[in-house]
Amino acid sequence: MEHGEGKGMKKLIKELATYSKRLTGKHYIILALLLLALLFFFNNIKAIIAVGILGVLASYSKFYQRYIKVPGVVELLMFSTVMTSIAYGPVVGAVFGIMASIAADIIGSDIDLFSFVDAFGRGVIGILAFNFYSPEGSIVALGLIMTLIFYAISLPIYLFLGDLELKLKAVVYIPLNLGFNFVIFSSLGNLLLKVLV
Repeated sequence: MEHGEGKGMKKLIKELATYSKRLTGKHYIILALLLLALLFFFNNIKAIIAVGILGVLASYSKFYQRYIKVPGVVELLMFSTVMTSIAYGPVVGAVFGIMASIAADIIGSDIDLFSFVDAFGRGVIGILAFNFYSPEGSIVALGLIMTLIFYAISLPIYLFLGDLELKLKAVVYIPLNLGFNFVIFSSLGNLLLKVLV
């Protein structure tokens, strides 16, 4: 019996070795991110699935900008970062915010200097949201405060380094994005928190 098991193990190792030769850098990055997620969440499968789904939704929420060149008013990055931070802590929230922000810009083919400014801002939000959250407080108020803090971090750089068109987009972006975040936090915030925790 052991001899048959030995052959099976050798065959498995040989197949894994053959498959590993076909892996590209992208595959290794994905594997590293998965291992990083496992380190953060350890045995909490629910958390891994929830953060994975939120990450995909947040990353693809600005995909439409690839085809329609308008400010990214409708996006789930802020909502997902705040909710992940509240549910799983400031480190997970910060890592999630940074990774989802960069992934959204890569997916939307919109990576530039401002992508790193946004990623930094969302990382800060991931840390702050956990620390500002109170179960007795309003999730909507928290979401709007985090949105305003994100503007305070990122908009000065946009306004200082951007051209006139970018500055005009910022004027339109702020009230519309604030309104969208009000709607998403008020309609889904408490519900999602119950699912995540």
